[in-house]
Amino acid sequence: MDNIEGSGLTKNLIADSNNQYGSVETLNFERKEINLQQLKDVGAIQMIELG
Repeated sequence: MDNIEGSGLTKNLIADSNNQYGSVETLNFERKEINLQQLKDVGAIQMIELG
């Protein structure tokens, strides 16, 4: 089952969840490591803790 929506989001496949979407799709064209903390520090992404 494919959960990629093509909109940058993924479909949430967790049966008991109220969320329609899951994780954000990412693709790195640069072929180098992306530091998510650096993106967070400049306000480019938001990290959400679950649980």
